[in-house]
Amino acid sequence: MLALLAVLAGLLLPSRPSLAFDTVTKNPEQPVRVLTYNVCGASTCQYTGDADVWTKELATATTGTWEADVLMLQEACAGQFDRLTAELEARHPGEFKGVFYTTDTSARNTTINKCVSQWGGKAEFGLATFVRSPAASRLVYQVAVQEGLSSVPAVMCTRSPIDGRMTLVCNTHLAQGVYNGTVMDNGISQVMPQIAVWAAGLPVIFGGDFNAQPTYPAIRALRADLALGPWIEADEVDGQPTAGTKKFDHIFVPAKDFGSVQATVDETLALSDHRMLVGVMSPKPRTASPRPGDLTGDGTTDLLAVQNSGQLRLYPGIGGGRLSPYRLLASGPEWKNARVVHRGDWTGDGWEDVVAALEGSLWVYPNTGTGELGPRTLMKGTTAGAWSTNVIVAPGDMTGDNAPDLLVQSLVDGVWWLWPGTSGAEPGLGAPKAASDKSLAKSDLFAVGEIGGDQRADLWARHRETGAVTRHLTGTTDNRATIGAGSPVNTGRNTWPAATWPLVAASVDGGPPNMWATSADGLLNFYPSQGADSLGGTMPIGAGGWQWMTALS
Repeated sequence: MLALLAVLAGLLLPSRPSLAFDTVTKNPEQPVRVLTYNVCGASTCQYTGDADVWTKELATATTGTWEADVLMLQEACAGQFDRLTAELEARHPGEFKGVFYTTDTSARNTTINKCVSQWGGKAEFGLATFVRSPAASRLVYQVAVQEGLSSVPAVMCTRSPIDGRMTLVCNTHLAQGVYNGTVMDNGISQVMPQIAVWAAGLPVIFGGDFNAQPTYPAIRALRADLALGPWIEADEVDGQPTAGTKKFDHIFVPAKDFGSVQATVDETLALSDHRMLVGVMSPKPRTASPRPGDLTGDGTTDLLAVQNSGQLRLYPGIGGGRLSPYRLLASGPEWKNARVVHRGDWTGDGWEDVVAALEGSLWVYPNTGTGELGPRTLMKGTTAGAWSTNVIVAPGDMTGDNAPDLLVQSLVDGVWWLWPGTSGAEPGLGAPKAASDKSLAKSDLFAVGEIGGDQRADLWARHRETGAVTRHLTGTTDNRATIGAGSPVNTGRNTWPAATWPLVAASVDGGPPNMWATSADGLLNFYPSQGADSLGGTMPIGAGGWQWMTALS
């Protein structure tokens, strides 16, 4: 808070009662440790002792006392961020990465000049986050300030691996308000939808100075949020005070991703008018989703796209064909024109994995459970350098042996060949057998899950020239899996020739298949199912740029 409670004004450090709440330790069964601290870098609550002492004590608490994975600071001066960055790097080279966002400057608030006199650096003031990671992105949202709110609320998030799992870490300082019977929006109604967009299927750690006690309307609104929740608050029962006798500082995590959540305050630090809140928790492994195409484990089909500059993008599905903004999974020249598919668990851990043909070879990229990809493995039974131009489709399990398979189109006559798969520590492919005749030579196949009632993956086909869409059940002929004859899919509209609708993919969210299609004008369009073998009208998805995509899955 920029404005200090009147009873604390003029004191270096306020007197505090001795508190005894949760007993929190560095328990290996709660390996994720999160610190949030309003450090009051300026204003009347500013720490006026030696700046080097402040820096060293906070660095010791972070890396020694708590061995924290995350440190979130509010009301931090740019000089404090610079000092702490240098101190952490000196103690643990390359281990911590920090990001900073300026919420206020001396041009707007002359109090910020106190930043320079005490800490050095620029006359800037805002949010700082440090993560135990060699890299951290920065995502920022400035909340629209309503009349009557005295500070500038904002949220800053970073995507970083926390305890080995990619996580969205969000740090906020929300607005002050009057809550004596009057419901005021401290910014939480704007912040929560933005965090859901940035999360894009990832686990979330959300903390900071909310300027609201646990019973305030703003916190109740957060608890009611189900886009990412239900949420667990660290020390949810205790409500341990963090600012005088009030609890304004909070740490929230989704119940589906974290358990054994506890918190306490660090009474040993005397570096601000707030107490540092310490949260500890254990990650929950996500349960693998049975939904075809679900990479993030939330029960909805996700979309992978290859962009022609060499980017592999994940667009997490949020239901009804709608997609979250993309998350970049990989990039580099090797990804230009890569063929990427995802249907089936190739590594045997229950999660749907990604198969990619790039650099002339066929690779398996294991899904870590959130859509992030682990180190790749060369597909056993394939020849390096032989996969430069092949068209591949991952239908799922076509052979009925509970292992995923691949379909590969012949470059000579257009016949589709089935490569039976094996899953496990060494995913691989067996000897290929023809699965179609030449009637599908000019068609794009795409996976729609099991729709024939025989527990085998079935297919839709889009004829590249006529644009007609047909349904193809799979079966067995002469002891080999085959693609059956096509039956028309009732589209209720014109067809989708590849010249004007370059790419197609299916979405299966618990019923008959739906379809995505890119158009030549750069849009992504969704066609919802209208029952078995029938599609409805066009629903535009996204805001353009899809003409630069070279593959969808």
